[in-house]
Amino acid sequence: MGKALHRSLLGFSCVLVLLSSLQATPTIFTGDDPGSGESGEGKRRSLSDLPNSSKEFARFRLSLLDVVEETFEAFPVSDAVQDLKSGTIGATISGGAIQEPPKSLGHIDGKFALSGDKLLSAKGPITVRFTSPQSAFGLFITDAENDSRDVVLIDSKGERSTYRVPAKIPQGSSGCIFFGIIDHDRPFVAVEISGSGTEGFGFDDMMIGRIPEVGAPASTRIDTYAGLTIEGTPQTLYRIEVSATPDFVEWFTQTTIRLPTSPFLYIDPQPISTRTRLYYRAIPE
Repeated sequence: MGKALHRSLLGFSCVLVLLSSLQATPTIFTGDDPGSGESGEGKRRSLSDLPNSSKEFARFRLSLLDVVEETFEAFPVSDAVQDLKSGTIGATISGGAIQEPPKSLGHIDGKFALSGDKLLSAKGPITVRFTSPQSAFGLFITDAENDSRDVVLIDSKGERSTYRVPAKIPQGSSGCIFFGIIDHDRPFVAVEISGSGTEGFGFDDMMIGRIPEVGAPASTRIDTYAGLTIEGTPQTLYRIEVSATPDFVEWFTQTTIRLPTSPFLYIDPQPISTRTRLYYRAIPE
């Protein structure tokens, strides 16, 4: 027979705190395939020639549902900076011009299209303003060369969150970077992409998607719970009994446990605040 400890719990309790889910930081997907050509020179590169960019592009897409891409193929070629209305991603894109590199070269000063034949070209910042809040955005940036890039997410209150695009700087012509970001907690209504200098750079395959549904955040509560320290024989079955009166005339079985170790703290899962005071004992079976 194992030794059981019988103890009334006057003033002894333990407090359990249920933690709420913490606010998640944005998830960033970024791959850099530096260029090697002289400035102004370059070539068109396919995804098979861009292992880092294509890998992060694939990871980004697999993290989302209903991904749609703006490839700029539907827009007319124009050297003028203009506001582009994209029904595909539901946005107005400002600050860039649509270019189509000559097929004989495949690039314009190192900038090239990833899908189709056209791309968005810009020397200054561009802004993508959505008609509805988004939680995910991705794109390819070509011909970074000597300028670093910042992506700024702007929420409905105008608050800005800036993220530097990781890339080797400086690098040669016809480099390619994929950058994608998913922000579960702070949807954004606009994205701003800018460079640290005045060199031009290209964009293609801007994309948005829907984040898969996740469970609702856990609710939190602080309560006080009764605990019973049991000293007995490990792996023995013990019957946890309770009594509502201090004379211990009537005992009722609450549960049966197999003692994992000795001593062991058994915690009554019912909060003290929801019932009258109880007295506890553990009886070996």
